[in-house]
Amino acid sequence: MLTDDQPVARPHAWVGFGLVLIALGAFAAGDTLNRLSAAWEFFAREWPVLLLVLAGVNVARSVFRLESVLAPGLLAMVALVALALRRGVATSTVLNVLLPAVVVIVGALLLLVSLWGRRKPMWTRFAVTGFVRAPAQVVGVVRPRVFLGELQVDFTRVIDVVDLRGESSGALIVHATVFLGCVRLVLPRNWSVGQVRTEGGLLVHLSEEPMPTYHDSNAPQKVDLRVLGVAGLVKVTWV
Repeated sequence: MLTDDQPVARPHAWVGFGLVLIALGAFAAGDTLNRLSAAWEFFAREWPVLLLVLAGVNVARSVFRLESVLAPGLLAMVALVALALRRGVATSTVLNVLLPAVVVIVGALLLLVSLWGRRKPMWTRFAVTGFVRAPAQVVGVVRPRVFLGELQVDFTRVIDVVDLRGESSGALIVHATVFLGCVRLVLPRNWSVGQVRTEGGLLVHLSEEPMPTYHDSNAPQKVDLRVLGVAGLVKVTWV
């Protein structure tokens, strides 16, 4: 059973923090104070550019899935190296700058594909745009969380909602936490929204599309929504 409540679904965040620590340690090795000082000066000078790059990555992820751009991206990087050599760029520049950059990008893409390709859904996003497809069987309480980003949760593949004992549950409870971000819930056409509580949200807007024309009012599956957060958006749509 693939749920957000199981401990085995948690390693994603630890992997990310571990990679960050490894990168910091490798960068600082040998001349820690000077390198950290140089890194801080670079960040203080270029932080607007870094924010633009992060925004561009999020826009690209909201349009394309990573797997769909991996192969074209590899081809483009190989072509870039070949063109640099043909255009007279110094061989030392290609070998010492461009080629290592290509290797790092390829490694990062492969790592991201391996992490995002897991079947365990990640319900939390921080400063990124994400997509979660809920598994066929979920525990009756799910907790999508967004901090400075956006998360779309697709429930169209859900067949059964169960409680912690594995027995069928009458309602799915969604605890949406949003801080300066957006959570989008995509529901099947025969699902309905039951109780909605927004007392825990400050300046959080709840946007609910009209119920589909084809809707079974006697459908057993209902979604109860709990909203917590500050300055965000929670949107409910049907497909």
